[in-house]
Amino acid sequence: MALVEQAERDKKRTPARRRAFQHVDKYGLSSVVARHRAGMSPAQASGSEKDTEAKCVEMIYSEASELVEPLPEEFYTKPVDLNTVSSVGQRIAQPVFQYENVARLLPKRKTLLVKRSQRCQQCEHNLIKADFNPFSIKFKIQLIAVYLVPEVRIEPGAHLHPGKEGRVVLSLSNPSPYQMHILLFPSDKEAEMGNCKVDLPKSELTLSAKDDTAEFDDSTEAPQDFKDDPQVVVYRKANKLGVVIKVTPQLPAKETLVTFILKYDYRKVSLGTEEPPPIWLHQYVVCNLGPLVA
Repeated sequence: MALVEQAERDKKRTPARRRAFQHVDKYGLSSVVARHRAGMSPAQASGSEKDTEAKCVEMIYSEASELVEPLPEEFYTKPVDLNTVSSVGQRIAQPVFQYENVARLLPKRKTLLVKRSQRCQQCEHNLIKADFNPFSIKFKIQLIAVYLVPEVRIEPGAHLHPGKEGRVVLSLSNPSPYQMHILLFPSDKEAEMGNCKVDLPKSELTLSAKDDTAEFDDSTEAPQDFKDDPQVVVYRKANKLGVVIKVTPQLPAKETLVTFILKYDYRKVSLGTEEPPPIWLHQYVVCNLGPLVA
């Protein structure tokens, strides 16, 4: 008797498994879905005699009318505030409502973002590895090139003429928390990828370490102990540096391409107090300077 009572108690604790198709067949959802896929109308899909006898309703086409309600006087007298009027893109994003006032817009749904880990295709080392805590937004490993390789940008205002030497200003920024040294060398792929003759600075360039607080404080000035050449360095601000290169377009082309080698020192981020030793790396850079000026 004790074994029988124990078996009955175990049955009550573990509920019986039920499959989903039982509920579907119970409420007749399978037949409705099958008829919907077959292209039947909702009246015929219900299966009742009254619904099957229903006839198709004739639609009345809309016609243009000459009688149009006049606009209220507010449209002519009240000044328009563009900050309160929704744009066309905002209205299309919510086609059901299409509110004209920004205050009536509803928050848009956002797709679920999943943390992913990526490895290098050659050495199979971890480049990005998220934290184990699902509520944390930090990364346990983050070794992508954005945080290691110096960023190169082309300053606007360069006007190049075919066969004439022109000045182009490049902006270099240091993404690492350590001081960085940069050297520029001519590339061996200039004949393949570039169509201009470029004169690069021969001296070593020094970039200050990146400071996140300096981006929000415009009053901070860069130290003056770098001894920059004024003919090479145009400006210096925080971890950014403006460098002048001389470019001479040789062949008339739609786009002016300049290629060179960027050599820089890299230091691994360490938690200790001592600064890690530098590791010199190089990167091929191709800059598109835009069309030539006739």
